[in-house]
Amino acid sequence: MRKGYDYIVLGAGSAGCAIAYRLSQNPNVTVCVLEAGGPDRHPFIHMPAGYTKCVGPRFNWSYRTVPQKHMHNREMYIPQGRLYGGSSSINGQVYIRGAREDYDTWRDELQLEGWGYDNVLRLFKKSENNHRIADDYHGDAGPLHVSDITFTSPATKLLVEAGQQYGMPYNRDFNGARQAGIGIYQSTHFKARRWSAASAFLHPAMKQPNVDVLPHALVKRVIIENNRAVGVEFIRDGGDGREVKRLSADVEVIVSSGTFNSPKILMMSGIGPAAHLKEVGIAPKADLSGVGQNLQDHLDINVVVKCVDDPPISFNGMDRGLKKFQVGLQYIMFKNGPVASSGVESGGFIKSSEDVDRPDLQMHLLPSYVRAHGLEPMPGQWLTMHCCNLRPKSRGELRLRSNDPRDIAVLDPRTCSDPYDVKVMVAAVRHSLELFRQRAFKNYVVEERWPTPQKRSDEEIAEFVRGEAETCYHPVGTCKMGKDAMAVVDERLRVRGIDALRVADASIMPLAPSGNTNAPSIMVGEHCAEMIQRDHN
Repeated sequence: MRKGYDYIVLGAGSAGCAIAYRLSQNPNVTVCVLEAGGPDRHPFIHMPAGYTKCVGPRFNWSYRTVPQKHMHNREMYIPQGRLYGGSSSINGQVYIRGAREDYDTWRDELQLEGWGYDNVLRLFKKSENNHRIADDYHGDAGPLHVSDITFTSPATKLLVEAGQQYGMPYNRDFNGARQAGIGIYQSTHFKARRWSAASAFLHPAMKQPNVDVLPHALVKRVIIENNRAVGVEFIRDGGDGREVKRLSADVEVIVSSGTFNSPKILMMSGIGPAAHLKEVGIAPKADLSGVGQNLQDHLDINVVVKCVDDPPISFNGMDRGLKKFQVGLQYIMFKNGPVASSGVESGGFIKSSEDVDRPDLQMHLLPSYVRAHGLEPMPGQWLTMHCCNLRPKSRGELRLRSNDPRDIAVLDPRTCSDPYDVKVMVAAVRHSLELFRQRAFKNYVVEERWPTPQKRSDEEIAEFVRGEAETCYHPVGTCKMGKDAMAVVDERLRVRGIDALRVADASIMPLAPSGNTNAPSIMVGEHCAEMIQRDHN
């Protein structure tokens, strides 16, 4: 381990892994990646269905919000990865980029040059190695494997049929010419193993002599001298915070620690709202009021139906008893069976109403009973429809709890503070129920359990949403890119007022993309790496 590097990347998540990989390809520079978590060695991390066993604190930060005023004062649980690969090592592996209009809005309305759809499409393709689709929308030579799932539940076929019966067009490629419709998701899988950002980018980078990766390194602050980032201070996991280690950065520091930790690191470094920093005993270096603001997330509601026991059409109960060993052996021997499934196999995109110009709801069918993040098991055969609001209007914030880097930040997403979001979620419930009522499910669904059939008025469903809805684990926006007074970084991801410092992860997204956020986060990392290479070549 050197004492100084050209580049220091803070975080080995989706974006950070991509940045490290691209920078490592220049043998004339040195790169260090600091990761608060540990290596991605556990077998559950690499089994497609293993992510359901990674919801506890061993592999993630297990964030909780403050009580949400508009959600029955509930604390919302938001798992985020804390290991090599970040959330890409514990997520549902769905490969979705978002809609063309998302990025064209960034370019046209927010005036962010270089971030329109045609610009970012090239970056998505650069990362991608698609195993099925070869056309103008996809790449086949990148390090990120994207493929069809090798095993699907019977419910997947039923949903695709039901969606078409409901009027949703079949869509073979949600990342192609159009997003609307029903179909089977492609996943970040390779040979029936999940293919995280660590698998695709970090491990190849670690084989290079110019890259070091330091696990269990909790960043205390970026060292700022004369308005320039010159290094970092960190403590080792489990330390008391008194033994602080330092590394110098000769060229740049890149903060890629995620939507919650990137703004935290900036504020710990004196970059953020000056009054708040003084409150917790931090001397301001740059008064940027937007740090920690603009927090957005996709809110998700679970509609659950009970199904016939025979024939079984879900995976419910296959992780317990003798079945657990049977499906485990099937996976080990044949790389097939329920363990080879992502558990998030099919779904689609639909409009909440005719008043919107494009789909604003995303559906994920889970072939099991899922409430409370899957932590409440229920015997029998069940199906769960996750449906989330893709373009929420509610905005929240993140604040420091103290100036101790070991303290988790205070998270307040202000979920459903905008009444429009509740209206959209009511529509999400109604669309989900209608899908389960189509002919395809007629011989399988025997009861609509959640929401209960007795409470189906708009206000009763709204109350169901306030009491049951949870995050879809897609937080973005807390170090937003832009040109307005609340922007934290410019379109080249440079922190305003500080030289040699960038932020690159989902926190820079000014608006949430219309879909799962892993692929867009990798794209941000690709974009950042190219900008760095252009600036310093």
